[in-house]
Amino acid sequence: MQRAFGTLTIAGIFALWAGVLLAATYVGATPLRDSLCRGIADPFGFACAATRPLAASALKPGDLIDQHGERTGALDSLACRIPGATPLPYVITDKALTSEPRRVSYSALGAMARDNLVNGPWPAGQALPASRAWNALRRVDVAVSTLHRADIDQAAALHSLASCSIRTRCVDELRAGKIRLVSSTLIADNVQYQLKDARNARRDDLAQRLARNGLAIFSPSSLRAMYPLVIGTQSIAPHEVTALATCDKPVALEASGTTEAAIAGHGGRGAFGDQYIKQPLGTVAQVFAQGSEVSDCDPDLGREKSRGYAQAALELTHGGGLHLSGEIRATSGRYRFGRCNNARRLPSNNTLANTAMARVRITGALDILVRYEQTVNIELRWTGVPAGTLLRVVAPDGQALIANQAIEGDGDQRLKVVGPGVFHVLPTINARLDRTGQSGVKSAFFNATLDAAVKPVAAANAG
Repeated sequence: MQRAFGTLTIAGIFALWAGVLLAATYVGATPLRDSLCRGIADPFGFACAATRPLAASALKPGDLIDQHGERTGALDSLACRIPGATPLPYVITDKALTSEPRRVSYSALGAMARDNLVNGPWPAGQALPASRAWNALRRVDVAVSTLHRADIDQAAALHSLASCSIRTRCVDELRAGKIRLVSSTLIADNVQYQLKDARNARRDDLAQRLARNGLAIFSPSSLRAMYPLVIGTQSIAPHEVTALATCDKPVALEASGTTEAAIAGHGGRGAFGDQYIKQPLGTVAQVFAQGSEVSDCDPDLGREKSRGYAQAALELTHGGGLHLSGEIRATSGRYRFGRCNNARRLPSNNTLANTAMARVRITGALDILVRYEQTVNIELRWTGVPAGTLLRVVAPDGQALIANQAIEGDGDQRLKVVGPGVFHVLPTINARLDRTGQSGVKSAFFNATLDAAVKPVAAANAG
């Protein structure tokens, strides 16, 4: 009786182990992966990369993984970054860890839990098709000769995560632990495999059959991964994300642009020539010059000095929009010429004229970062815009929603767009005055604003 009980216990244990192997294979968490984690990744403080090793090109620091270690996207991909936002400024660095060979072995008893599939730590990332001849496989020996780690600067990654250019949904999933941000990967540069049968003999025939899907023949009975493999990861902990003060704005406005001021005086003697200046947002571009015209015989006879003045400024409004202002003035120059005898005054018709030109150009850019994951209205309003101003609005994908539309004076326009994304509002002002041989000053002045507001369509309709 006791003997029968013992026999049943042994059989029950064997059946239970077979069931575990079968279940593990079906859910994709085969025990073959565990030894690679315990033998290589764990001593370096890395968690398992995924169910199986991944190509180093397929998983990098800065990527996002789910609770099973599978890649779902990247912090700098459209899974997280707002379309059109500036790429995130984090840099991946490499560091060698060891050149000492490391070896782990796997029991292959569960490798054939499904017909015609061979499970294992293969670089293909999934079970490989095979025939029943694989029933001879009993053990897989894996050797790693060199290891290195790839890292991102966690402070830079957290700074990027806190910026408004990251989707709210992505931040929420990281805080909830549904996804994780990979900060480091453990990479094996030279992974070799040996396949053995029940007698611990190398099976060259099986190795030959596996020479595909990222594996190549290394020696008659060995295989080698054709590319570096990620076998472990480290991630930024959810509590670090939770403690982070992330952006809570549904809309962020960012202004930029340049102002240019130029004058030119040409003709005969005394013209003041060319001057030009270009300035960024928040500064004033200003140029001024006066000519040195003189007349023959009597320097002041019929003389007018040429002058040019140009000033332009691009600044932020209190609401985060653009303030564009400018002033230009131009006065042409004149002088008399001729032969002089005993300081004789010249006839009044012997007159030459110099030209004067003044111009300003303002190229503004108002970037509207919309974080709403829905349809919104972008409402644009402008005041005091001079004639000849062009307005262009570009979507995150580069499509022109408004293509060089002429605007003037006061006005407004509404655009219905789908968020999230960065929409570029690009006004351009060109103002110019030319003066040739006429007395007096020619001048122009403008003081314009361009502002934007974003509202979800439902809220806009309700209002």
